Amino acid sequence: MDIRLVRGCPCYKEFGNECVCLNDDDVRPVRVIELNPSLLGDVRDPADLQDLRSDREDMCYLLTFLDDDRNILYCISMGRPVSIDSKNVRASDVRTALTFVTTGQTQDGRVCSACLYRYLVTLGSAIDGLLTESERVGLIEEYVRRLMVRTAAWLGQGSEDIGDDDDAFCTSIREHIEALGRMSTEWVSRIVRARIEGAHEEVIRLYGCYRRLCRLESVFLNQVLALRTQDNRRGAIETMRFMAGLTDRVLELNREIDTIADSLTRKGLLTPDSTDEIMEHEQRRRAAADRFANIGLLLGEIVNRPT
Repeated sequence: MDIRLVRGCPCYKEFGNECVCLNDDDVRPVRVIELNPSLLGDVRDPADLQDLRSDREDMCYLLTFLDDDRNILYCISMGRPVSIDSKNVRASDVRTALTFVTTGQTQDGRVCSACLYRYLVTLGSAIDGLLTESERVGLIEEYVRRLMVRTAAWLGQGSEDIGDDDDAFCTSIREHIEALGRMSTEWVSRIVRARIEGAHEEVIRLYGCYRRLCRLESVFLNQVLALRTQDNRRGAIETMRFMAGLTDRVLELNREIDTIADSLTRKGLLTPDSTDEIMEHEQRRRAAADRFANIGLLLGEIVNRPT
């Protein structure tokens, strides 16, 4: 989806009952009057929003516009770009940030503004000098840990709810690892049956890819459990380096599955039974691939930095 209006702003902060705006490196108390983006229609340019500019400095709509043409984040209530440390916040950085912070949305679609700020000062390409290198690396590592734990929860439970009971969480993940082992065995059985029935070699290859995907996901979950209790920084970074390679393999395997499945579909080589077996796993596979891609982006920040 081409998102241009964001219900959140990295310069919006809450301190107890007080709300402030930090745009232009200033500190202004504000009163929030939220605007629903659906009321604004299909906005394509900041010029379309000038009529909404407030003539009061203390009014905040908590709504920003991603101006991709100029690569800036635009404050609708102030009618000007959002800036931190005397630099305009880049729309491209915010789009990347939204990949990681959308899980912190409320039910009304409001984005965690504090999460946006933390991401931008940690990984944003336009904002430098706000953190020392060691602070940046530490925050990146924490982002990766949290993202991988949430992904592990989703893979094992169908939701990102980690809960307060660490033992219960770990038990559920271990149970899913066992389930993946059984699933891998089922794919082996399908491969054997397909060979006996004389199925096309590409069908057998596709089944083999799904089996390897189960094994890689199982390794990923085991590493998350290990990382969750890892208190040695160097050991944690080495684990993350290994997981970066693992993530690349998962994404490569997903691309291979897409290629084989497209080829089989064009050639009409999938039987109804084969199609049902594949479709049973397809939606979850694609959703998992998106999550691994997000993890890969952050892991790259660690792999490419000296320890």
